[in-house]
Amino acid sequence: MAGAKGLWISILALFFPRIFVASKSSTARSLLIGILNFLRSLGLIFSAVLFRYTGFKGILLFSNKEQWEALVSSDLILMKGGSYIFSYGRWKDNLFIYRMLLTPLLGVLLRKKVVFLSHSIGPINGKIERFLTKYVLGRTRAIILRENLSYEYVKHDLKLNGPLIDVLPDLAFYTESQGIKTYKIYKKQPLVGFTIRHWDFPQKKDPYSYFEKYISGITEIIDYIRKDFNAKILLIPHCMDDIVVMQQIYAKFKNPENIFIIQEDYSLVELRTLLGSLSILIGTRIHSNILAISEATPVIPVVYEVHKGYGIMQMAGIEKESIFEISNLDVATLKRRIKYLLQDTSNFHERKCLYAKVTSLREDIPKKIEGYLKGVLCNQRLEMGKND
Repeated sequence: MAGAKGLWISILALFFPRIFVASKSSTARSLLIGILNFLRSLGLIFSAVLFRYTGFKGILLFSNKEQWEALVSSDLILMKGGSYIFSYGRWKDNLFIYRMLLTPLLGVLLRKKVVFLSHSIGPINGKIERFLTKYVLGRTRAIILRENLSYEYVKHDLKLNGPLIDVLPDLAFYTESQGIKTYKIYKKQPLVGFTIRHWDFPQKKDPYSYFEKYISGITEIIDYIRKDFNAKILLIPHCMDDIVVMQQIYAKFKNPENIFIIQEDYSLVELRTLLGSLSILIGTRIHSNILAISEATPVIPVVYEVHKGYGIMQMAGIEKESIFEISNLDVATLKRRIKYLLQDTSNFHERKCLYAKVTSLREDIPKKIEGYLKGVLCNQRLEMGKND
């Protein structure tokens, strides 16, 4: 079965994959998969402790032998960027943070050098969740965060001082640029992009009403741009769930003229080119904003995770007042920001500033990563962290 094959691949790819790995699975089957994955993870932890104190390299509970051998024989475990370590105290969050910390926990138990590269961290609620996070992170060699809010949280809330803690721009800023040096100004018809997503508003008592307000606000903004600026609207999904939300919005228009949902599966280069062709982007997906900024396209961010959203966008030079929260979408202020950015002179100035900022961010990334990894592998004392 394709579903079973896909499930098996996901188990091979991660030590503790997502519990709900397939939308077509029944709840009972998904729960069974989750229990099986959890038991496997306990077997891995026991195997790591056994190896630490006896040198026995065996692995328990039918986990992936190749992954285990790679972990045991490694010199460095690099936790790739793009992840967000957090918990609001819900059971789903607890499972998520356990899943995110399992591999570095195994590395710590195996006495390996562990580095977190380009992550966001916090908030973390709950005594057990905070203990596990501090235990794992405090025993790594370096924690490289992708924005300043996470840095402040790790240093002053979690109070971690053992590993190097530093800030590096999100690695998406370093993706291949298409070289947008001529700042395009629309002449006849603006082309405005949107990235939209489902969000469950984990800190709100009535998440459904907040989601409806978000959808209504975006719908009103689309109608405003289309009518007042004679603009074409592109709804640009980043996953299949996004398309479902976009179709809900599209269905609200009796006459959806000049509104288009992108259905193609674009490569990274194609997506960057598309985002670079826009007059502006109103983006809820953080990496759509990063890619658009990297192509010098003016962006209006709608953030759903505060540390990640505000932190990364402010690092890219976008002022806090120009960033909007998904739980409190101020439509009137958003309209004023759109009107400002769709003026020729404002659009040109914004593109010029974005291009200069991204060029500066890109230059920092390779030098710093090389320094981090050389220092860790050569057991050098790492002193490149931010000064408090």
